[in-house]
Amino acid sequence: YHSATQQVGPSLTFTVKTATDPLAMIPAIRHELTELDPLLPLSRVVTMDQRLSDSLARRRLSMQLMMFFGIAALLLAATGLYGVLSYVVNQRRREVVIRVALGAQPKQVIELVAQQGLVAVTVGIGVGLVTAFAAARLVRSGLYDMSPYDPVVYAAVTGLLVLTALAAIAVPALRAATVNPAVALREE
Repeated sequence: YHSATQQVGPSLTFTVKTATDPLAMIPAIRHELTELDPLLPLSRVVTMDQRLSDSLARRRLSMQLMMFFGIAALLLAATGLYGVLSYVVNQRRREVVIRVALGAQPKQVIELVAQQGLVAVTVGIGVGLVTAFAAARLVRSGLYDMSPYDPVVYAAVTGLLVLTALAAIAVPALRAATVNPAVALREE
């Protein structure tokens, strides 16, 4: 803040603190300024909440874009995992059919397919956590009132990734478990 008598510029900004609704005070402020100087213009009247919101607009847009791209990346990862597991199950179809024909329970087939997917997911999450922890210093300036090493955030993201991976793994695993060995062997 600078004293208006020491540094005069083309415009002045006044901040008014009020116990009531700030928008309701505008006519009273206009009246007081008009009494001081009728030629004194009053423009760009905004509340502190609006000024704060405007000052954070660029950061908010950046965060929304990052969130959008993060969700898109999560969906692409789930789709990729689903596609790879579907391909692997299709390649191992004969093995799965033989296992089922020899008496394997659907639960065992689901565990076989899920194990393959979860190994890849576990390795990916491990590498991702190590990389995120190492790169946390780079995003420190973009975080407001939050540590880049917050364990709750790391746990929540890991949980979200595991749930997404389980959903992507479930479809190929259930498809493999419900295969009819007689029909499948006739097809081949």
